[in-house]
Amino acid sequence: MAPSDTPSLILVESRPSGRSFVHETTVRFTDELWTRVRHTSAREGISAAQYVRDATVARIAVEEHAPLLRIEVTAALRALDRRTEQIEHALRRHGLR
Repeated sequence: MAPSDTPSLILVESRPSGRSFVHETTVRFTDELWTRVRHTSAREGISAAQYVRDATVARIAVEEHAPLLRIEVTAALRALDRRTEQIEHALRRHGLR
């Protein structure tokens, strides 16, 4: 399939939204992915364009919160390491390790 034959979704809204304008873009999909987007959005009862906007917002939210999640996971792993060391120390003290 030539690039120009690839299914596209064009998100077009140029009316003012509050103080800024909503931007438009063209997104190209393979036939398989476009079929999945259409079926999934229809099952959800929303347009394909809304589905793509929602997916974009979700992706941004995950990326913005990823550093916080890494901090929480790192802290939890450190606490687990400390607890593991305490357990191993107790096992050694009782000759079980």
